Amino acid sequence: MRKTTYILIYIIFCINSITAFGQKDTIVQIINDNAKSSNIYYQADTMPILHCDYNGNYLEKINQFIKHNLQWPDNEIDCSGNVYVQFIVETNGSISDIKIIRGLDSCTGFNEEALRVVKLMKLWTPGVKDNQNVRVMLTVSVKFMLE
Repeated sequence: MRKTTYILIYIIFCINSITAFGQKDTIVQIINDNAKSSNIYYQADTMPILHCDYNGNYLEKINQFIKHNLQWPDNEIDCSGNVYVQFIVETNGSISDIKIIRGLDSCTGFNEEALRVVKLMKLWTPGVKDNQNVRVMLTVSVKFMLE
């Protein structure tokens, strides 16, 4: 009787092993085209380029654009420093999510002027990564210095 029980357990074990290891894996691949377009990059193979009348690489063009369009706020405050503005260049060349990440809060009007100048940067060639237009986050420094 005992030998029969061991043989029966052995047969059940073998059948379960064959069944478990004989199954085919089912692979489900979910393709979401929208997920790729929502990624935001800080660096791309080709960085976004501002369309403007200035020459140079993308950083030089941004700096020249800011310098040319920046106006000193109308107040008597003797302030100087940098306002850091962050934004996303979208895949269609527009900009979005414009915000100040570090400003001159004690200087009235300076943060607003920095936002105004960045909002003037309307037309961009989007960034490219792996031969596709991608969203790229940029941070620019708007310098307020008395000369």
